[in-house]
Amino acid sequence: MSVCAQYLAEDMECKNDYQCPVNQYCWYKSASDRNDKKSGNKLGIKKCMKLYDGNAYDTFGWEGGYALKDYTQNGKFCKSGLAYNSGPGEARCTNTLSITHPENDKPLEEPFACSPKDPN
Repeated sequence: MSVCAQYLAEDMECKNDYQCPVNQYCWYKSASDRNDKKSGNKLGIKKCMKLYDGNAYDTFGWEGGYALKDYTQNGKFCKSGLAYNSGPGEARCTNTLSITHPENDKPLEEPFACSPKDPN
């Protein structure tokens, strides 16, 4: 037997992506949701957040290390798909002005071969 449950609304606490609408994911809305400011202990409060909605310089909670999968997971909040670890438990959205290849110092021309908004 299966039971269908209604999706949680944006900014509601969640445990996993499946509780959020299809255009949202379950992540740390702020660094203070990720870590307690005084003790630094992990709080782990996740909320439904819109995918690819954050502007450059917006901050939210960071989890993980420095592997591609960590940047990919954290970057899901940002319009650019790009975020970096900007402080303890904090992520910041960023963008790119150009992309270059080590064998060619000229920036690649838009449209780029891939985009986080259009993976096809």
